[in-house]
Amino acid sequence: MKTIDLKKFNTSPSDKFLFDTNIWIYLYAPIAGANAALQAKYARLLKEIISRNATIFITSTIVSEYINRSLRIAFGNWKKANNLASADFKRDYRCTGEYKSDLNAVKIEIKEILANKCVSQKPDNFHNINIDDLFGGWMTVAIITMHILSKHASRTTLSWFPMIRIFKT
Repeated sequence: MKTIDLKKFNTSPSDKFLFDTNIWIYLYAPIAGANAALQAKYARLLKEIISRNATIFITSTIVSEYINRSLRIAFGNWKKANNLASADFKRDYRCTGEYKSDLNAVKIEIKEILANKCVSQKPDNFHNINIDDLFGGWMTVAIITMHILSKHASRTTLSWFPMIRIFKT
């Protein structure tokens, strides 16, 4: 799969994208300001995709990763703010009001992501995956995912997959 430089890419209405969870984090999570230059690049791309009526696919895995990563970032901030270096996420943080507030904020962020007119939810057909293929000697999760999706999922469900663009920043 070809990697495309964001600075040189022009979006067309027929383009289809699959954003890595980290891109959604930079666009929507409170930590996005931590790298303003990267956030600006992704924001420009999102604006262009919306203006050209292109499509960004999103799966339940990406949403799940977003929720987990966002809450883990919030947990890290909570530990630091309360000087609790050895605090445990499940035991110490999930029972707090801060966790409930952070969870609600993440819920709102997910709703905002899914409300984008360019975002299309796609099923991941996990029930079609042969778990043995996960351990077939592949080097990266991305390659495993591409292999599994191309080998086990139906053409109609994942006909969009070969059209996905991968960007370098």
